[in-house]
Amino acid sequence: MPKVENPKNLKAVTNACDLLTPEQISQLGGGGQPEEDTSAYGETQCYWSGDAFAVGVAVNTTSGGPAKIHEAGSSRDNFEPTTVDGYPGARVDKQDILCRIELGVADDQSVEINYTKHSGGSPEMDDSCGFAEKIASETLKNIPDA
Repeated sequence: MPKVENPKNLKAVTNACDLLTPEQISQLGGGGQPEEDTSAYGETQCYWSGDAFAVGVAVNTTSGGPAKIHEAGSSRDNFEPTTVDGYPGARVDKQDILCRIELGVADDQSVEINYTKHSGGSPEMDDSCGFAEKIASETLKNIPDA
């Protein structure tokens, strides 16, 4: 299992809606107002939903990290290891219009990107995991370094 070479500090993120700026959502072709909520991990998560796609971003500092992501792989649908901007993770639950990217941003922390394409999307958005990784790359820019 690869170590995270440039760890981030997700614990410093108190609101997952800060992980994608309005400018980033707009540049990606998305829309909608951010809605913060509490994730299954009891931590912050945020959703945006527009004509083109919906995306949820969740913080996991309680049971995250690359080892945990890969450990859970055998019990997941369509599990495929991936790397985004040097951060190890996986593509999970891939379907035609859905994909979840889980990235280890520190040895015990992960960020999850849940992407769903809507009917107003562009052809680039048809590659659900490829586009989810593009969103993940934008998210990484807003997580402070450890």
